[in-house]
Parts: sequence; structure tokens; C-alpha cells
Amino acid sequence: MKKLSPENADMAGTYPAMLRAAQRAREVARLHGTPLVVMQKGKVVEIPPDKIKDLPKKLLKIAYGKSDHRKK
Repeated sequence: MKKLSPENADMAGTYPAMLRAAQRAREVARLHGTPLVVMQKGKVVEIPPDKIKDLPKKLLKIAYGKSDHRKK
């Protein structure tokens, strides 16, 4: 990861925040039984609730820190 400079310090938390939002969207879609709408290969695709997967563990670690702090 890049070192933070005064010019980009305010952007430091944006990537983890976007990952948390993406994970939360998956959880909410599954909870309510609605499809998750995503872009895949430049096309809008609806993923049925029973096919929605969590983000990979590597990305969850970035989103939530050293361990996954989501409520189970």
C-alpha cells in the first residue's frame, strides 16, 4: 500500500469503507431475499440471493482490520 502524504491522507479509509459497503450489500440482499446487482465484464448482472457469496477473506481482512469484526 502507498505511504500516506498530506495530499491523500483524507482518502486513507476509502478503500476499506467501500469493501465494508460491498459486504454489507451482500448481507442485506441475502437477508431480504433480493438479487444483488453488480457489474461483471462491463454488463449489469443480477445475482440471485442463494448464489451471493461473501467477499474473499483477503478483502474482508482489509475491510475490517486484522480479524473480521462483523456481527454473526
